[in-house]
Amino acid sequence: MERISGIVNVLCELADLVGTLFRDGMRFVALCSRSRAALVAENLFLRKQLAFYQERKVVPRRFDNLSRFMLVLQQLREAIPSDHDYRLIIYDRDRIFSSHLDQSIRKPRLRVLKTLVRCRKANAHCERVLSSLRSG
Repeated sequence: MERISGIVNVLCELADLVGTLFRDGMRFVALCSRSRAALVAENLFLRKQLAFYQERKVVPRRFDNLSRFMLVLQQLREAIPSDHDYRLIIYDRDRIFSSHLDQSIRKPRLRVLKTLVRCRKANAHCERVLSSLRSG
């Protein structure tokens, strides 16, 4: 029985790897099929951004936890109107979703549901179910 579960795990990992390779290949084909004008525009934008950073000697920095928390909270406030009928909010267990955010969300009559622990594909399945429910 243990041997069968090991084989199943290896096959699942192999299927994940093949899926990842396929997605990366499709992304590469999509990039190769972009028009020359789009590539030139993107290149120009990135060069201007690099020149801006070099000219001002600015190093792009990452958000700290407080900035990330405030950004997520602001986006939630903008996305959910004050006269909403929503009862649940579902999000994953990323580090930007802290217990302080849970407390801030509970104030406007929302209950927080987090996705399962160590389930890599649960979020994708949840989003597919929700899009099916929205479409009819």
